[in-house]
Amino acid sequence: MSFLFAISAMAIAIMFPVLLSLRTSGVAGVSRFSLACGLAAASICIAMFDGLAPRWLSGIVSVGLMIGASLMTLSGFRQFFGRPDPDIRIMLAAAVLPVLGLAFFSYGVDMPAGRGLISGATIALIFVLIAATILAHGPKDKNISTYMIVCFGAACGIALFHMLRVFILVTGVETLPGFADPRLWTIALPAVRILFLPLFFLSIILMVQGRMIAVLRHTVAHDDLTGVLSRPAFMARLQRTFEATMRFNRPMAFLLLDLDRFKQINDRYGHAGGDAALKHFADVVGKHLDGHGYMGRLGGEEFGIVLPGVSDAEAVQFAETLCAIVRMAPIVTQQGATIWLTVSTGIAMAEQNGTAAETMIRADTALYEAKAGGRDCHVLADRAHGDIAASTRALNAAAAQMRIADAEAQLAPAQITVG
Repeated sequence: MSFLFAISAMAIAIMFPVLLSLRTSGVAGVSRFSLACGLAAASICIAMFDGLAPRWLSGIVSVGLMIGASLMTLSGFRQFFGRPDPDIRIMLAAAVLPVLGLAFFSYGVDMPAGRGLISGATIALIFVLIAATILAHGPKDKNISTYMIVCFGAACGIALFHMLRVFILVTGVETLPGFADPRLWTIALPAVRILFLPLFFLSIILMVQGRMIAVLRHTVAHDDLTGVLSRPAFMARLQRTFEATMRFNRPMAFLLLDLDRFKQINDRYGHAGGDAALKHFADVVGKHLDGHGYMGRLGGEEFGIVLPGVSDAEAVQFAETLCAIVRMAPIVTQQGATIWLTVSTGIAMAEQNGTAAETMIRADTALYEAKAGGRDCHVLADRAHGDIAASTRALNAAAAQMRIADAEAQLAPAQITVG
């Protein structure tokens, strides 16, 4: 048996510095997982000398360390899932009372069965709570779902084998029916119980690393200011949506949005005010989208929206409602200034014989028409019929109109007020 304890202890001891190195990852719960791993390794190392070491060390300290490791693991999972910590008084009682019971059955009444009953029942209960926490609050993120299943299975296994130990002590059964060799219980069962721990901590390490990868992917794929998709991620998703739309001959609308007179906001309120306006705008649009499409920041104050499965009439209605919502949702800065926002929108429907890039060009042309037409409005692009050159000419003409409109706008009062 001692070599099995040694294998388990070495495996967990190797994982301990790995978990310590992950504390800088920013993933919640890692520090507690690290502490639990260290306590478990120490507990198993002490248990290896059962019969040689003093009873207080192998029978009380070792089990107390394992109970502490189990409680730290439970607390780590709750922190990992963003759940509140258990009441500190309950945690202390769960740690102290079993140790007092172990001391009583060691020095008050010498009863090995009582010690085994207390340790087995306590650890089994804690790991049942760990498994229940994973089952109830485990995220559906595919990056860590596999590791969560392994964690759940290992926790259930540890709880089950400690329950079997309690069952043996309570009933006095020494072997399974049909098995005359009692070593099935006295050797195999404790060995499996001990060897489940390395699997459990390995799955925790993989789970934490999976969360790190998921956070990194989200960071790369999303704009750090507004939280919407970054330009590369948006363009890649747009291409996939466009191809699926063409394959199944379904409609798709692309909307190009541009905040009106954003330069004036920056000039008057600085980049902090401009950043606040962009974030506020993205939040307002995101609520209006409500999962019916997706949005990305293409650069500066320009955003793109993809609405799969909508007709041109529905896209126009969406843009019209969006203009009204943005117009009626000003942002109030920390200095008390009220910034009124409006948005111009170019709309283009995907063409069966076209490309995603051509759809964006037509939306860009429509956007400039909306800008030249007075802003705070939307324009639906004409059907392309493959004539990208015509779209380019229209874009150039709209750009010229836009420059004239901008010059005129310098003479008009800005739509910005101080509250």
